Parts: sequence; structure tokens; C-alpha cells
Amino acid sequence: EEEKRQQEEAEAEKRFQEAEEMEKQRLEEENRQQEEAVAESKRQEAEEVEKQRLEEEKRQQEEAEAEKRFQEAEEMEKQRLEEENRQQEEAVAETKLEDAEEAEKQLMEEEKRQGEEAEAEKKRQETEETEKLRLEKETRQQEEAVEERQRQEAEKAEKQRLEKKKQQHEEAEVEKKRQEAEEMEKQRLEEERHEQEGAETKRQEVEEAEKQRTEEERRQQEEAEAEKKRQEAEEMEKQRLEEKRQQEEAEAETKRQEAREAEKKSMEQETLQQEEAAEKERKEAEKVEKQPLEEEKLQQEVVEQKSIDVVAPQASPPKGYVLVGGYQIREEQLPTGCKGTTDIDSLITQVQARCSGFLDIGTQNALRFLLGCNLDVDECVRRAEGVAKWRKGQSMDELRAQLKAGLSACRSGAPSMSLPHQAEVSKLAILNPCALIAANGYPVSIWHVGSANSSAASSVKDDVLRAWSRGTFEYVDIWLSEQSELEGRLAGHIQVFNLSGISFWQISNSALIEKLKLVFSAGEHYLEAVTHIYVINSSSLFTVAWKLVKGFLSPRTAGKIHVDSGISKNLLAALDPASAKQLRSLVEHPRQDAPVLWPGAAGPIAIGGGSGVAAVKYS
Repeated sequence: EEEKRQQEEAEAEKRFQEAEEMEKQRLEEENRQQEEAVAESKRQEAEEVEKQRLEEEKRQQEEAEAEKRFQEAEEMEKQRLEEENRQQEEAVAETKLEDAEEAEKQLMEEEKRQGEEAEAEKKRQETEETEKLRLEKETRQQEEAVEERQRQEAEKAEKQRLEKKKQQHEEAEVEKKRQEAEEMEKQRLEEERHEQEGAETKRQEVEEAEKQRTEEERRQQEEAEAEKKRQEAEEMEKQRLEEKRQQEEAEAETKRQEAREAEKKSMEQETLQQEEAAEKERKEAEKVEKQPLEEEKLQQEVVEQKSIDVVAPQASPPKGYVLVGGYQIREEQLPTGCKGTTDIDSLITQVQARCSGFLDIGTQNALRFLLGCNLDVDECVRRAEGVAKWRKGQSMDELRAQLKAGLSACRSGAPSMSLPHQAEVSKLAILNPCALIAANGYPVSIWHVGSANSSAASSVKDDVLRAWSRGTFEYVDIWLSEQSELEGRLAGHIQVFNLSGISFWQISNSALIEKLKLVFSAGEHYLEAVTHIYVINSSSLFTVAWKLVKGFLSPRTAGKIHVDSGISKNLLAALDPASAKQLRSLVEHPRQDAPVLWPGAAGPIAIGGGSGVAAVKYS
């Protein structure tokens, strides 16, 4: 019995030493992680200082260039004034020599000059209006930059919070395992208590020492967390003061630039007006000369294409489809009463010719415009002018290039596709753009309208919603354009409106409705992009109202919309099996972090369970 007691004491001492060794390793790992975090913070600060230095050098260079242009303008103004003085002196001398008839001629010239001055004043006002719009655009871009920086800071804070939560969870797991080990040890010792009276005192001392050690560890951990929170608060305050300083400097610089611009415009105004008038006349003349040649060229290309088609006709499209402009489209996409497709090909040529002066419109887009405008060429041109103006004003070509770069990164192995302002918009409602892929490869987006948050309507800015809308629908257009060109079939976007959880208060909240309108505002600039709209989980009241409204819509429009009190069977049939399974999961448990897919990506594959939300793997 003594040998047995000594052996048990030795085993207890060994377990105690092993626990101390594990605790020592954990503390060393925490210290290492803290040192790495401090090093990363210092590196980021150094990068920020270098970035500010480069920006300051760039600003100084721009000021030097502006000062040089200002001096050149002053020299030009001085020469112009001297020329005017000379001309005035000559005019005075000429006036003294001319008779009454010459005086009458001068009066007529004065009236003509006044008319020219009025015309010049009108042009000056137009120039001021253009400059005002440019300044408003720059201000809006600065605001978007500030919002982007705030979003990044929020993401950083959220990441830190998740890491802290993960650390706490791991510590809780360790604590739980330790408590379980203590409980098992306590039960074993309780069973042997009557046989080991002598070992009872030793066990109590060990437990007391373990308790003191645990309390000491908890105290140290609380002190470490308090120190970490204090450092985080100091860092956030430092960042806030730095942002405030930068904002004040930016405002001061903006005011100085405005003053310099105002002074510069007052001196260069007359020269610029003359140059703009001459340039405008030259462009108009070139446009008038160029348009007939372009129309003749396009008509010649159509004639050549038709002759080629006669020699080598294309394969006939599958059942239910027709071939228009080289693309297969569903018969129900054609406007009511449309017979044949030859006339549509000629209409495509007309639309391209009339839009060539302001919008580079390909065959695919011309066909979408025609279908969206019921083959009305005049309406197509009007809508195309609006789209061209909108795209230029919102710098959509730059946004498209950025989205294509992200798409290329995904195809090269990047983990996911990112759309602008997704996190901010998710505060208003959970939206899953391009979260699924149909069996035919079309993108499928899910809008969880019932998740709309009325209290967040005022916190999400309108510019953020408009920017998200532009980015999302431009990305969908990239997808549809690529797939249409690849397959020779006019691809379309499938939208799913999930009304689960929608309430009367949401419907009657006008501020929330206006915010949701901004979310989908960019969609009006992409004609004939939507192929189907599925309204699922609708209430009985909505279903009855839809039956009444459906009678006032054209069959072509009504054919795109499907309303169901549950999940439409037609929708499930349109998806591949994996996407259909994922659809049920997203509808039952809406997620704001659902990945954005891309053309050619594999559909979602459920690989796990748990709380009801399946894990998803993408190749």
C-alpha cells in the first residue's frame, strides 16, 4: 500500500508538471503573437508615412505646375491688354477722320459687338455650369473615398473582434477541459479517500496550489486584456485625430485651389471661350461629314454578311429559339406580332449607325435595346443616349475594368469575387448577387426583401446604395456578355425576390422603400438583361394582388414573372441540383456572406451540416 501511494503521488506530480509545461507553452505562444501584431502595426504605420510623403511631393509638384500656368496666363493677358489699347487708340484716330456716314457704320458695328458679347456671356455661363458639375463630381468622389476608408476601418475592427472572440473560445475550451480533468480526478480521489487518509492532506494542498495558480492566471489574463483594450483605444483615438487633421488640410487645400481656379478662370475665360467655339464647330463639321460614310459602311457590311449567309447558312436553332443578329433567342422574347427575323437584322444596323456618334454599341447590345424597346428604333436611340450619358457621368468604363480585373484574379486562383460596398448594403437588407448558377449557366441572384431593416434606412447613405447598384449590375452585364458571345445565345439574369418575413410596417415605410429603389436603380440602364423574375414565399394578399395586376401587363412582360407562396417548381427545375439545394439553405437561413460566383465557376456543393446552414465549396 505504501508503494502504491508513492506511485500515485508520483503520477499526480507528473501530471502537475505536464500541465505547467503546457501552460508555459501557451503563454510563450501568446507573447509571440503579440510581438508579431506589434511588428505588423509598425510596418503599416511606416507604409502610411511613406504614402503621405509621396502625396505631399505630388501636391507640391501640382502647385508648381499651377503657378507656372498662372504666370503664362498673366503674360497672355498683359499682351491682350496692350493689343486692346493699341486698337482703341487706332479706333479713336479713325473716328476723328470719318464723317457722319462712318459714325452710322460704327453704330451698326457696336450693335453687332453687343450681340457677340451676349453670346460670349452665354458661353461663359455654360462653362461655369460645367465647372460646377465637375466640382460636385470631385466632392462626391472624395466622400466615396472617405466612406471606403471608414468601411476598411470597420472591417479591420470586425476582424480584430472575431480574432478576440476566437481566442476567448479557445481559452474557454482549455478551461473546460481542465475543469473536466479536475472533476474526474476529484471523483477518483473521493472513491479512494477511505483507503488513502494519508494522501488526503497532500491532495488538498495540490488542489489549493492549483486553485491559486488558476486565479493568478485569470488575473494576468484580465490585466493583459485590459492593456490590449487600452492600446486599441489609444490607436483608434490616434487614427481619429490623424483623419481629422488630414480632413482639415484637405479642406484648406480645396479652398486654396478654388481661389486659384477662380482667379485663373477670370483671366483665361475669353481665350477658352474662343477655343471651345472653334473646337465645337470643327467637331460638328467632322460629325456631319463622318456619319453618312459610317452608315454606308455598315450597310455594305450587312449586304456582305447576308451574301455570306446565303452561301454558308448557319445551323438551325433548337426548338423554341430563333436566330437574330447571329444570336439564338427564345421565341417569347420577341415582341407581340413580330413575324420573321430578317427585318430585325436591318433594324440592328440602323441602331448601330444612329448611335455611332455617342456610343460604341455592338450587335448584342443593339439587339437587347431593340427587344427592350419593342423594335422601336427611335426609342432605342433615345434610351442609348441616356445610357451613354449615364455611363460617362458615373465613370462606368473604369468600374468595368476594375471588375474584369477582379474576375481575372478569381480565375487565376483568388478565393472569391468582391463587389463594392457589399457589407454596408447588408445593413439595410441581405442581398446575394450571383450566388447561384442555373443549369444553362445563367447567373442567379437572391434578394431577401423580408430582411429589410427599417431602422438602418437612415444610416446607409444613398451614394453607397447607388455605387453598390452600379457595381452589381455592371458585373452581371459582364457575365451575360461573355456567356452570350461564347455560346451564341442571348443569356439572361435570373432574379429571386424572397418575401419571407416581410411585414406591413416594411411596406408602409416610405424611407425604406426609397432606399430599396436606390439598390436596384442601375438596373434600368441594362435593357433586356433579365430573363426571369421569381417572387417566392409571397403572402396570400400579394398573390391576389398579382392576379389583378397581371391582366394589365403585356404577355411578354408577365411571362417573365412567376409568383409562388413557396419556392417555385419552375425555379428549382431551372437550377442544377447543387444550386437547388443551396437555394433552400439560403432562403431558410439568409446569409450576407454568400460568395459571389463568376462565369464558368462550378456551382455550390454542400459538404457539411451543423446549425442548418450548409458549408459550401467552390472550385
